[in-house]
Amino acid sequence: MTPPRKISAHFEIVTPMFLGDANQKATRISEASIKGALVFWWRALNYAVFVKEAAGDQAKALAALYEREVFLFGGGGSGQSRVLLKVRTQTISGSAAPESLLPGVKDGDGIAYLGYGLMDYKGKLTRSCFNGGNFSIDLIIRQGALTDDDIGKSILPAIKLFGLIGGLGSRVRRGWGSVALSELSVDGEASWVQPDSLGAYELALKDILGERFRSVSGKTFPITAFAHETDIRCGSQLGTTPLACMSNVSKGLQRYRSWGQTGDDGIAKVNGQPSEMNFRADHDWFKDKNRSMTGKFADTAGNTHSTDALPKRAAFGLPHNYFSRGFGKMDVSAAKTDRRASPLMFHVHKLATGQCFTVASFFPTKFLADGKITAGGRSKTFEFDSATILSFLDNKRPNGTNPPNGPYFPNTKVFP
Repeated sequence: MTPPRKISAHFEIVTPMFLGDANQKATRISEASIKGALVFWWRALNYAVFVKEAAGDQAKALAALYEREVFLFGGGGSGQSRVLLKVRTQTISGSAAPESLLPGVKDGDGIAYLGYGLMDYKGKLTRSCFNGGNFSIDLIIRQGALTDDDIGKSILPAIKLFGLIGGLGSRVRRGWGSVALSELSVDGEASWVQPDSLGAYELALKDILGERFRSVSGKTFPITAFAHETDIRCGSQLGTTPLACMSNVSKGLQRYRSWGQTGDDGIAKVNGQPSEMNFRADHDWFKDKNRSMTGKFADTAGNTHSTDALPKRAAFGLPHNYFSRGFGKMDVSAAKTDRRASPLMFHVHKLATGQCFTVASFFPTKFLADGKITAGGRSKTFEFDSATILSFLDNKRPNGTNPPNGPYFPNTKVFP
């Protein structure tokens, strides 16, 4: 009897991880959650290949992708998975309980902008989380069950990508629960060198992604997957701590997206700075009480818009909520599913040196299956505009001018 193949990997928990049990209590990291993340990145890496082989037929590509996924990871009554995953060790170095602030987070420092639902607007937690630690996994593969190509070109890249731009738990797309791959071995032989600089990190990422997506457009992809339009940016500023990185991104994103709060002086401010008022139409569009009669409304700058105009910031994900003391609340959501995860994903990475930086990955795939969102109880067609997100990544206001208070997210492009 020949022994099974074994892949071993070790990860560090970089940012607080909101991965709970049935009662939303952070107790342990399960095999199911890790396997789910690995399958997600395996799909993201391979879907474009199946689309190309299916000559652009999305239904055919999805069926082929699922068939291969079941073969590798099991599911759908297919029998045992070719890849058996076990959490070998896990050490949680700290945890934070509800009603507390995360260690190192100051009341109102802006980080809560990336954690709505996990904490209140001042940063006080509403549920428990892991505040650090590490875990190791083993993937056991029966001898002969997979080829060397299956392992080297399919399984290992998914593990590496998970440990370079991925994570676990709630709000993982906003940087929470980020993990960093530090060790990787195949049959006892080391297969990974942890990046020790921004340059080494970029090379590691480019080595995984290669050229396989360059000729395939992802605009009609029904899932999050790499394609020609995928845009990955590496933050050019090294942070002192992971939470400092998140705070910087949070403040930049809030400055780009938010109108701010109007103080006693009558000036709207974001993080103490005068609001840049980047999305004036978004801010004003639901306030005109007579829209149903007039058919049009004017924003505070005097620009006229049609009643069916919808907020451009919905491109960052749904639901998207609006509230004004004078006009009440309006929810904007996906018509069929209510939610649509953000196509812009953040990850905080820690290098071998201990230095941290933020990575932004933008997947402008098909935004909604039916193209409809619901606003104020009415279903309307929404035109997704990738420029809304690209302007932020390019450190430009939506009108193309430079932001008056400095770059939103200083970065360099890694892919394409």
